[in-house]
Amino acid sequence: MGARLALSRKSFQPHWRIDVKFMDDVGKAEGAVDSGGPKREFFTLVLDYLHGSELFVGPENSKFISYCSSAMERDDYFYAAMTIAMSLVHGGPAPRFFSRTLFHALTESPEMTTVTIDEVPDLKLREDLQKVCSGEVPENLEDTIDLAGSRRNLATPENAQKMALDTAHWYIFGRTRSAFERFKDGLKTLGVYSAMMENKEFFLKIMCHHDNRITAKNIKNAFRPVLHTPGSNKRSTENLILCLWENFILEAEDEDSDVSLEMILFFSTGLKSFPPLDLRSSPTLCFLHDPEECGEFSKYPKANTCTNRLYLPIVHTTYQEFKSHMVFGIGASEGFGLS
Repeated sequence: MGARLALSRKSFQPHWRIDVKFMDDVGKAEGAVDSGGPKREFFTLVLDYLHGSELFVGPENSKFISYCSSAMERDDYFYAAMTIAMSLVHGGPAPRFFSRTLFHALTESPEMTTVTIDEVPDLKLREDLQKVCSGEVPENLEDTIDLAGSRRNLATPENAQKMALDTAHWYIFGRTRSAFERFKDGLKTLGVYSAMMENKEFFLKIMCHHDNRITAKNIKNAFRPVLHTPGSNKRSTENLILCLWENFILEAEDEDSDVSLEMILFFSTGLKSFPPLDLRSSPTLCFLHDPEECGEFSKYPKANTCTNRLYLPIVHTTYQEFKSHMVFGIGASEGFGLS
């Protein structure tokens, strides 16, 4: 709600620098200046919300635009697409949950887009349309067929299949057309829709599901370690911690790991996946050599998401000690920004 209120202000300009402040449980704003981290975290959280919202329907990684009258009244489809466009331009994540059929309709037209019966998200309607293909029209489907304007003589299998496909197309794009058009208008923010039209293959990979799984190699290559002079005591400590770190991210690749690579990236940058545009501050890996105010060295990792900097504790000499404190430190911060 807060995001939509901000976007709908007459004074709001999407090309201006985005400044995000999160509120705590008692409504107090976080004091830090937004140098990039809160902004990336904001776009991550909003796109996660949109993915599961009433604005979209369908499988996890292949969503279509739904139709909700109250969302249309609030112009939520426009603001959702506007947020996606701004995320892409301002260094946030890509949605990567559009169905390829939806993407084709956006970059061509709904009329030029083929919809299959298997893509209909409503299970009951999908089963009824499969019956139509065999020449049977369930009574409860007749009103839908009439609304779709797809009624025809079922004397031939071809006619039956055509009626079923026409009804499926109407369900996906016909009844949602007004929402679809407002969504497309929102994507025109900051020239993103024009860029989609000119670079369809590139945008297909960032709008639709693509195997963009983060690997330990991705994380290792992305985070450049800031090291002291070779031969120094600090460098010897850093070499040991780097070995523990590399084992930690390798273990995080496993599905049953206590901490995922996405959580590590989110903790360090405010992003759960690498953005289409490079991170504007290259991620760095630093070491907590200086003791805290109380005179003790930190046992837990720290991060500065504005500078994409991850700080590793240096007090652990065994992998299990290092791992347990890394898991607790990263896991305990998971809910930041959700209030």
